[in-house]
Amino acid sequence: MTPQAQTPPKAVPEANTVPESLVRDIIDSTVEVFETMVFIDAVPGEPHPSIPGEPRAEVVATIALTGPSNAVVTLYGSIAMAKAIAASMLGMAAEEINDEYADAIGELGNMIAGSFRNRMTAAGGTWAISVPTVTVGQRIFTHYPEDVGRVVCPFEFSGHQLSVELVLRT
Repeated sequence: MTPQAQTPPKAVPEANTVPESLVRDIIDSTVEVFETMVFIDAVPGEPHPSIPGEPRAEVVATIALTGPSNAVVTLYGSIAMAKAIAASMLGMAAEEINDEYADAIGELGNMIAGSFRNRMTAAGGTWAISVPTVTVGQRIFTHYPEDVGRVVCPFEFSGHQLSVELVLRT
């Protein structure tokens, strides 16, 4: 009996990965919102899988999406970064910004998640979006179960760093 050629097994996506198309959508949504609402060019870095306990930040904005899947869009950055965003959105100097930065980062997260939701809706399905939750503190990170897909998309603008994390559970 001659050995038969075996068909290689099909690659099965891991449960804790985020499809590349959705990574592109969250990056495109972020760049678009920065251009149209913040009036600053956000330069995307290389997306990478999230590491438990990272990223850490002083300001975190979280927006949940529900529909055919469940998703969370989370923005991480410094207070200085959030003040720069608020200043640009409000047409003020960063030094003039007080607590408005928390509202601004929440609204930025809402607009990015909304743009992402519109892209997902165009691909099929109805999606609902939550109001943004903003947390301010030191070295904040978000903990998620291990069975979700997580990817961090870093951005740089005007000398500041912003991390946009997409969490997906199908």
